[in-house]
Amino acid sequence: MKTLVVSGLCLVTLIGVFGGALQAEAAKNKRPQSILQENFNKYAVGSVIGQGGWIDRANGSSFVIQDTVARDGRKALYSNNTGSDSVITKSTNMALADGRQAFYIRTQNRNDWGTYNVGENVQVRISKGSWDSTAYVVLSLRKDGHVAYIDTTTDTWTNFDTYVDNAWTLVEIEWRSSDTSARFRTNNGTWTNWIPLRGASSFTDFDTIGLVTFALGTGGVYFDSLQ
Repeated sequence: MKTLVVSGLCLVTLIGVFGGALQAEAAKNKRPQSILQENFNKYAVGSVIGQGGWIDRANGSSFVIQDTVARDGRKALYSNNTGSDSVITKSTNMALADGRQAFYIRTQNRNDWGTYNVGENVQVRISKGSWDSTAYVVLSLRKDGHVAYIDTTTDTWTNFDTYVDNAWTLVEIEWRSSDTSARFRTNNGTWTNWIPLRGASSFTDFDTIGLVTFALGTGGVYFDSLQ
């Protein structure tokens, strides 16, 4: 009887330790919440401005809902802006001090894009309240095929991966308040190091997504499956 009791206690102990380790690992691997989940399928074809809370920050008329190319369902967002910055934003009620945002991007004929600075023709910005907040994180799909973020220590674009033109690329951004930093990855690959946020001293949380395109020439870019 004693042997059985001791064995039972050992088994319970082992289960407790193993279960605790699994819970800790699950908590460690749990994805943070995202600001926005959206696939554009319920939107009307035409300008996205005024639909679903998307607003025009600057020359935003180039952003339209179309039903020719989509990743999730029948519709996706598209921009073929040929001029200077075209910017739209959407703020949500999901203000997150620790969070994430994922989205799919499909560039179109990037070799036909025009020259814009150092090639950061397509950008996504995560910020607070509006495009113009002082604290933000920004990512770019560049004309040369690189995905990049801005290194706040040098204030320059830093390439961390590549993407394929005319194919959907999953891009993810995560941020945390413990050290006011963000990290990036594409297509479920390896995360970058944690990079200090722009304007980190004024950071509280993020609740806004901004999309911007520049000088896309005879090309364009699609956005879909924000999650």
